[in-house]
Formats: sequence, C-alpha cells, structure tokens
Amino acid sequence: MDPLKKIIKYKDIAYIRESAKKNKQKIVFLTGFFDLYHVGHASMLAWAKNKGDILFIGLGPDDAAKAWKGNGRPIYSEKDRAYILACHQSVDYVLILREPVTPDKVNFRRAFKMLSPDIILAVNSDKPEMQEIRRGMAKEVGANLILFSPFPHGRKIKPSTTQIASEIKRLKL
Repeated sequence: MDPLKKIIKYKDIAYIRESAKKNKQKIVFLTGFFDLYHVGHASMLAWAKNKGDILFIGLGPDDAAKAWKGNGRPIYSEKDRAYILACHQSVDYVLILREPVTPDKVNFRRAFKMLSPDIILAVNSDKPEMQEIRRGMAKEVGANLILFSPFPHGRKIKPSTTQIASEIKRLKL
C-alpha cells in the first residue's frame, strides 16, 4: 500500500472503526512522537501490531513535541514522522493529532473516542496520573489498556531518541 494512503484525517476515523467492526478486527491504539525513528521504534511497532489486527498511531504534532521535549524538537516535522511511520509494514494508519493539549497533557481524547479502539497501549513509565487518565479513557469505550515497558520486545535498545539528539548536539554534527 502507498504509505501516503495510511496517513489519514479525522474524517476517516468513522469509516475505519465501522470497517473493523464489520470484519471483526481489533484496533490497537498507540500514541507517541516517534522523532528520530530508530530500531527501538521499529521493534515496538512490530510488537504492538501483534496485539490486534489494525495498528493505529496517534502522532504527536510539532507544537506538542516542542512543548514536551524542549527547544530544537522535534528533529523531523510531523509530516516526515507520519510518512516514516506509514512506511513501517506493521502500521495500518497514522493520524497527526490536531487536538489542543489539555491541562492533563492529553491531546488525543477526540480521536480516541471517535476510534473507540479495542486496545490502548501505553508505556508503563508514564507518570501515574497519565496512567490513570488512560485507564479512565479505556474504561469509557470498553478498551483493554496494556501498560508495557519501554522495551516490550525484550531488547534493550539504546540510545533513546533524546540521547541520540543530545549526542548529535554534543558532536555538533
């Protein structure tokens, strides 16, 4: 499939949900920034796909990446990050999140409610309050919340995107 066809808009969510229901497919929902895509991301996406039939990525937009990760981030634009994700064979859909960031730092409520996924994946190293928010959202739509380690695939991948970015800055590449 052409990767550009995997990058969707909010108006496409209802069709995806209905099609999945009709075909008795489980939708897995995962959010993140996926900046400086590396082997850890690739391995995590393959692991995530095995949790259901359709892997749906809610991609954090540029403004949220800058707010949460700091100046100089993201390295790649949201459009580039969406395309990189769409090229991964495990990813079925990518949605660049266009919701305002709420005080609890959640910017995917609307997409989540529209999609009503069967499974939501979240890194268990998230702050406890974020885990509680996700638990509540999962309960609201009847989804199963799976908290996973940053290395769900069993491989400790180092360095992280933040470490890679710091090393590049240090080397002044």
